[in-house]
Amino acid sequence: MTNSSDLHAGHSLHITVSLNNTTPAPLNLTIADDWQVPGFPISIVSSCFTNEPLEFMIVLGNYNLNGLQAASTNSSGDFPVFCMEGGHANYTTFEPNSDMANFTGFFCTTNCRPLTLAYRLLTNFTVRGYWGYPLNGSEDNKILSEPNPPCYVNGVRDCSTFAYPEVGPAAQHGFIDGAYTLVVEDEWGDVVLLHLSVNG
Repeated sequence: MTNSSDLHAGHSLHITVSLNNTTPAPLNLTIADDWQVPGFPISIVSSCFTNEPLEFMIVLGNYNLNGLQAASTNSSGDFPVFCMEGGHANYTTFEPNSDMANFTGFFCTTNCRPLTLAYRLLTNFTVRGYWGYPLNGSEDNKILSEPNPPCYVNGVRDCSTFAYPEVGPAAQHGFIDGAYTLVVEDEWGDVVLLHLSVNG
């Protein structure tokens, strides 16, 4: 994350997020959807195969988790990605001491079949501001933006995922002077809060 002492009004914030197994043994987890507060999905796996396992949010104010939960009570909730074809993961196996994970479930086109896909759970993106609670779907109007530059498979333009929040959603407000809370959470209920200040 950008050093908060270098963040000024009108600047952007660069965020790097990874989801790691810090134990020396494989870690098997059932998909949980145990979100503590609403946020925007972070593009880290194929959105047409499963819901993203990480979300983020940046709000103006110095919040703890209880304060964020209270502030978000009237938010509209999830911001799913819909695909014409796709599937859902039932469980995830994390490799030992690694950010690599296998998502196992099913994928449907004309019929459904079992599928396991491996992903490195690491990404980075830039945001240019913050959002205000309660959240609603209109604040995530760019969630289906394609990656830029476009991706190709065997020379044909074909994307297995969409780029968000790298392209969208667009922040409601640009950074102004004040204290901010960045929340990153995984679907198993783990939450990391970072506090930063913006100076004019």
